[in-house]
Amino acid sequence: MGYDFTDTARLTLVNQWFSKDQGITRRNNLQSTTRFDTDRNILTTELTMNNLGKYHLNTKSRISYTWKEEDYDDRKNQIGKGEVRTIDKLHGISANFFTEYLTDNNAFTVILDLKIEDYRSIDEYHRKNPNESNRETYIVGAQDTLYLMDQKLSITPAIRLMRVNNYLFSAKDRFGKQLYSDKRKENFWMPQMGIKYRMLHWLSLKSNIARYVREPSFFELFGDRGYFSGNPELDPEKGKNFDIGVDLNWKLSSLYVSRLTFSGAYFVSNTDDMIIRVFNAAGYSKAKNLSKSRIQGIETSIKIDFLTYFRLHCNYTHQDTENLCDDPVNRDNNGKALSGRLADSFVGKLEAQWNTFKIFLNISENLACFTMKPSYWLHLLKKYSMPV
Repeated sequence: MGYDFTDTARLTLVNQWFSKDQGITRRNNLQSTTRFDTDRNILTTELTMNNLGKYHLNTKSRISYTWKEEDYDDRKNQIGKGEVRTIDKLHGISANFFTEYLTDNNAFTVILDLKIEDYRSIDEYHRKNPNESNRETYIVGAQDTLYLMDQKLSITPAIRLMRVNNYLFSAKDRFGKQLYSDKRKENFWMPQMGIKYRMLHWLSLKSNIARYVREPSFFELFGDRGYFSGNPELDPEKGKNFDIGVDLNWKLSSLYVSRLTFSGAYFVSNTDDMIIRVFNAAGYSKAKNLSKSRIQGIETSIKIDFLTYFRLHCNYTHQDTENLCDDPVNRDNNGKALSGRLADSFVGKLEAQWNTFKIFLNISENLACFTMKPSYWLHLLKKYSMPV
């Protein structure tokens, strides 16, 4: 829902609701009464103001509030880890500011991000008396795109500084002893560089290199739900990404097809302390850091606009994963594939649009797991998922 104050100022309000009730089978794949239910709501307001002041700045400000609740219920001990009923609650507020200064051969951008999250886990059997955990994330970034050679070549250097304040408390036992606590304040510099060269009006070459950091999620830290256990001693995941690829874009005068777009890229990611799930012989898993790993592969995307109202969008990804650890604990797995990482995946989306009304058909297939998940999506201010 949005309102235009002027031609250069617009206020938008979006609310997204998601709900899933999921059953969990036993280890022998038999049905059980164990449930893992999720409810989430995200409320976002966004103000866009363009062409401001004598420098004609473009700006966008966004504020979001997130509420999420996950209810894991195994009161009959059918998964095998005792009688369990936990309710995990997450409340978060985030603010983002973006401003852009444009010239004929330059686009300079500054971003400011703030995110505050509060997490609480309730154990209804009172084996633990949980405390709240908090995380504050601050990001300051700048990006400058230079257009050269009659705008055929664009070079985009960027830098981001991320400050993370963690106040993590897993729980207290029945005697009031703190089971785990961690107060960390860390700064991470994340530079990146992108290059794109338009060889022909329909053909472009592109490449990017970047450093990234990912903090473990609260689920990875404290989640204790059936087959999955958290690890409050996880370190942040850090790595370097590189990709090189090609973009093809054709505008057609055909009565049936108006546009055809193809994108393909080779990518490689070298990661330190990657967060993965390690399974034991009984089928239970725990999140752990892997000191060194590599993921490389190809990613392709194709979009076809046809019959005025329709669009077909398909993505295919193939990746090879490799454990590069040489420490004594993981030495036996050196050179082996990483657990929980898909080798091949396919996502297809058929979309029909008329004015503000959209209908979606989504199909995804993870070839490593052999699962097919079709669903219909009705989009009209909000999104409602209706699994087939």
